[in-house]
Amino acid sequence: MMPFDKCTPLTLRDLTLQKIHLRYAADTYCKVVDFRTLKALRVFGCPGADSLFAELSKSQALPEKLETLEVKHNDNPENDLLNALDGFLCLVSGVKALTMDVCYAKTMPASAGIVRHFKTIKELNVHASRGDGEEEELVYEADDFQKICNNCTKIEQLSCAFPQTSVIRSPSDQFAAFTVSFSHLDPYRFQG
Repeated sequence: MMPFDKCTPLTLRDLTLQKIHLRYAADTYCKVVDFRTLKALRVFGCPGADSLFAELSKSQALPEKLETLEVKHNDNPENDLLNALDGFLCLVSGVKALTMDVCYAKTMPASAGIVRHFKTIKELNVHASRGDGEEEELVYEADDFQKICNNCTKIEQLSCAFPQTSVIRSPSDQFAAFTVSFSHLDPYRFQG
């Protein structure tokens, strides 16, 4: 990093990081790229991505006009990425398109981080599983899903797992609660 010690960070609007190690992002990428100017950030399969989001949560690195955030990651047993991502989402403002796909997660991403963007969010794609994604997806608690639907009324595209239910019997209570919450979103926005 010696050549970059005194460099002027690159001013970028769109950045995709894929399959690179980010454990020491504060001493590397954050010195080379001015993350404050980003409008779109995509992080796919980057070990140590939690370090990047922890660094971006600091006031001197927090993106000022981030509109698109996409994260696909295999988390560690301590769920460091999910914790760092939840904290980052509670600090950044104005996200319009949010995609989170986390494998080896213990829980879904916190609803508070999503609800923080209630004025702007239009696309929400959130998926999590306890393993490598081949098994059943995790599902939000009915209260958390209700918070998202009641507050983020500008959503035009929503992708998340719904609770299991039978197609030939009465729907499960949790599935029925999800459909009631989902009905708070403007149905005209979902028509093609």
